[in-house]
Order: sequence, then C-alpha cells, then structure tokens
Amino acid sequence: MGCVNATFLALIPKKAGADMISDFRPISLINACYKLVSKALANRLKEVIGILIEANQTAFVPGRSLQEGGLGILATPARVSWFQTEMDMHDHELPIDIFCFGACERNPLRFLSNPERPPSSWLSGLTINKHKSSLFSIYIEEQEMRLLTDHVSYQIDTFPTRCLGIPLSLRSLSLNDWAPLVQRFEKRLEGWAGRLMSLGGRLVLLQAVLSNLPVFMLSLFRIPRTIQHQLDVLRRHFFWSGSAQGTRRVHLIN
Repeated sequence: MGCVNATFLALIPKKAGADMISDFRPISLINACYKLVSKALANRLKEVIGILIEANQTAFVPGRSLQEGGLGILATPARVSWFQTEMDMHDHELPIDIFCFGACERNPLRFLSNPERPPSSWLSGLTINKHKSSLFSIYIEEQEMRLLTDHVSYQIDTFPTRCLGIPLSLRSLSLNDWAPLVQRFEKRLEGWAGRLMSLGGRLVLLQAVLSNLPVFMLSLFRIPRTIQHQLDVLRRHFFWSGSAQGTRRVHLIN
C-alpha cells in the first residue's frame, strides 16, 4: 500500500527569482492507481457536491464561477449607518476575501485578529492565515499604518498587487500589467510543434487551449486594443505558419 500512495513532489516557481516557499506551486506526481481511485471518487461526488457544499463556496464546484465569490465588508459605524455590531459579524461564516472600508480605525482590525473565535469558527476550522494576509492602505500616512500594525501582525503591502492571478491597482491597468498575459501566450506556443500539425490540429489547439487562457482576466477587465492585436497576431502566426514568430507565408484570412 505504501508504494501505491507514494508521491513525487515538484516545486514550480510562480514567478522569476522565487526565493520563498510561497513563491512555488507544488505539483504532485502520484501513482496511476491512485489517480484511477481519485477520479472514480470525483466522478461520484460531483453529482452531489453542489448540495453538500454551501453556496458561499463558488470555486471548483460545477455550475459555479469564481467571479461569484462572496466579499465581506467591514465599515466603520461613523461612516455607514447600516453597520451592525461585531457580534453580528461573528455569527456568520467569514467569506474568502474581506475588505475594510472607512476611516482608519483599530476596532475592525481587532475583530480580524481576535484570537477568541466564536463557536461557528470552531466547527468550520476557518482562521485567517497571517502569513498570507496583508494590509493595503489608500491615502493613509505611513505613521498611521504602523500604529495599526501594533494591534495586528499582518504585513504592510502596497498597490499594485495580484489577487487570484488578477492584477489590482489604484489606476487603470497599463500595457505592462497586460504583458504577463502575452508572455503566457508566447510560452505556451513555444512548446507546440505546430509545423508538424495539420491546419485542423492547429485550429483545435487555438480554440480549446489558447483562446481560453485570457477568459478569466477578460471577465473582469476590458482588454486594450494593442494587447488584443498582439494576441491575434500570435494566434494568426501559429495557425498559418506553425510558430509564434511567423514566416513570410501569406495569411489567407487576416
């Protein structure tokens, strides 16, 4: 049984110059028998998993989208009249992402870092991972932010940043923010031997793989025309010439 459950672990860097364990993505190379068993269990569970899992879990469930995820808002009572007490917030499960809006005050942050969890959290086992949590400020002095960090142990971070692979910024996304998407296209095309494929095979790859890469980001942001043109050029070169660089071969359809 030990050989069946054996796993080879490979760490794939998420970005160039990765130096922390959180900068790597673990990939498990497991036994084929283990894959067959897990696939059989997954096929049986997917018929009822939507009933067993609460509606606030949106990712990795058939029929649900990551964009439908819940967003918790902690507002200061001095700014918002409909703000409820902290106990009312404790009575519900915490969503995945929480943003604090309003004046820079300590009470909402004390609630997030309170070690005395309510019974609902004991049952769910959900806690805030302080190593993966950060404080972002908008037009707040550095001295005030340091006073807030005296009450919590989260690290201070700045914009622009990335959340679930999506760039977040205080301004509109620039062409540099879209550059990783173009690089993903180029990197994916480098591993394809397009010249050994027929036009039909290239078309299937473009429609099934390459055209789906930007779907998640395009569901949130409007793509600039310059980036759209670059992606179209890469797909066009691969379809007609079999490589991303392209050749002097004439494109019959532009």
